[in-house]
Amino acid sequence: MPHKDPEKRRAWDRARYWASPEKKRARDRARYWASPGKQRARKREWDRENREKINARARARYRPITITAVNCAGCGKALTGRRGKKFCSLSCRRAKDRALSAALHGEHGNSGISSSSVGAMHELVVSADLIKRGYEVFRAVSPANSCDLIILTKARRTFRVEVTTGHYTRTSSSIFFPPKKKDRFDLLAVVLPNWKIQYIGELP
Repeated sequence: MPHKDPEKRRAWDRARYWASPEKKRARDRARYWASPGKQRARKREWDRENREKINARARARYRPITITAVNCAGCGKALTGRRGKKFCSLSCRRAKDRALSAALHGEHGNSGISSSSVGAMHELVVSADLIKRGYEVFRAVSPANSCDLIILTKARRTFRVEVTTGHYTRTSSSIFFPPKKKDRFDLLAVVLPNWKIQYIGELP
C-alpha cells in the first residue's frame, strides 16, 4: 500500500519502478555495456560456482520424448519429415480419398478396366444423358481431338463438351477431377461415383 509520507512514497515508487522486469533488463544492459569484460568474467565465475544448481535446473526442465512410429494412412509405410503428416505422398492421399468416396457414395465399377476404356464408357454415359435432355450429340472419332463431344441445340447452335472422371473429397462437400484447359470446351461433364453426372457450366 502506498505511503502517505511524500518521501516514503517517492522511495516506494522508485523501488516499484526498478522492480519491474523491463527496468531490470535495462539496468543489466547498462551495467554490461559499461564494462563488458568485467561482466563476462563475473558471469563465468558465477557459472563455475553454481554449476550444480544450473545442471539441476536443466534436468528438472528436461522431459524425455517418446518417439512412436507413424505410418502412412494410405500405404502403411513409415512416415518421415514434419510432425502431423498423415500420408507419404499426394498419390496416397488421393487413393485414400477415392476409397472413402467409394465407401460413402459407391464405386465407379471401373476396377481392372483401362483408362481409355473408362473414358469411352463415360463419354457414352454423358451422351445418353444429353440425348435424353433433347440435344443432338456427336462423338469425336479421334482421341486427339480438342473435345470429346459436340452437342447441337434446337436453335442450331453448337457447344463443345469435355468429359472427365471425378471423385468426392473426404468431406463430401465438393468434388475433384483432373485439370482441363478451359479454352478447349464450353461445358465440362464430370462423371461421379454411381454414374452421377455433374455439369460445370450452364447447359444451353
